[in-house]
Amino acid sequence: MGSTADARPIEVASLPLGTGGIELAGLGPFRLESGTVLPELVVAYRHDGPAPPAPQVLVVHALTGSADAAGDWWAPLIGPGLALDTRGAGVLCANLLGGRYGTTGPTSRDP
Repeated sequence: MGSTADARPIEVASLPLGTGGIELAGLGPFRLESGTVLPELVVAYRHDGPAPPAPQVLVVHALTGSADAAGDWWAPLIGPGLALDTRGAGVLCANLLGGRYGTTGPTSRDP
């Protein structure tokens, strides 16, 4: 099974979008399915292209991937004029919880 969080909106306007680089978002406390609470969930992500209200595409990767889809493992598919055309839509890829590329995981200090 997965993890669950207390329902709360994320203020997208407060997140750096369209930078084409890896960013970190502190999302506050996060309750795991086991009941354990991580006091501060940090998620590493990359967003390319325009911010909302433009259409957005979420790219989800395997556990061993990173959020750098446009700059690394999906580079031939993401960008101006490519399959995921960043001239008209934003592309967001976030690291998975427990991964090793910046999102809270086993190597995080006091997760």
